[in-house]
Amino acid sequence: MRWQQAAHKIISECMALARLPLEPKPGFRVLSYHSVGGNALGDHLGLSSISPKLFKKHISSLSEYKIVGTNDADLNHNQLSVGITFDDGYRDNLYIAAPILVANNMPFTIFIATDLVANGANGFLSTHELKELSKLPNVTIGAHGKTHTHLTRLKESQILIELQDSKSYLEDLLGESIQSMSYPYGDVDERVLYAAKVAGYKNAFTSNFSINNSQTEALKLNRCAILNGDTTRTLTQKINGDWDWRGILGA
Repeated sequence: MRWQQAAHKIISECMALARLPLEPKPGFRVLSYHSVGGNALGDHLGLSSISPKLFKKHISSLSEYKIVGTNDADLNHNQLSVGITFDDGYRDNLYIAAPILVANNMPFTIFIATDLVANGANGFLSTHELKELSKLPNVTIGAHGKTHTHLTRLKESQILIELQDSKSYLEDLLGESIQSMSYPYGDVDERVLYAAKVAGYKNAFTSNFSINNSQTEALKLNRCAILNGDTTRTLTQKINGDWDWRGILGA
């Protein structure tokens, strides 16, 4: 895995040099974080948890961009805007990430795998903490499935339960409409897209490494994964589009 990361950085540095005379790609660039200072679900290599110190540096760099909420993005504008999202629903999102984002007046979205909250899973938000989080300024709560499973491996009826139950659980708990979701593991096919539509989501996010524009399907929006080794230079490259080759090649 380390050699893969090194190879990806080398390729992206080359892409950055090739793109140097050009402006960053216009559109809605969505960043995907997980844990900040904790342990991410199933992340045995520690790739999906970044340190609070590095996260603060990221937020400082992001102050140079137009940050918009996932429900407020206008994909028809030919400008660059950035969205900040988190998957799963870790306690550190409330106690470490959220205060930094609120202090910098930056909108952000947290996608919740609802059974992890309902069952009191270790390291995840409790129902009380999730309610507290939802009341913070500039936060959007979205769904991330019921049991955090690969949706494409399920039957159609099971997929719909995963998406409907997670949506209704959050709406009942928080007393607000849940419009968006992210697919666990970015796992999506036509059956999952149809279920997301039936469940009533207005937008949904994959893990495909690319930018969003007027040509992007609302239920198949792209995001760029942010990992623990991403310096502010790497973050800037990902926002500018220098890592989009990963989405094209499926790397």
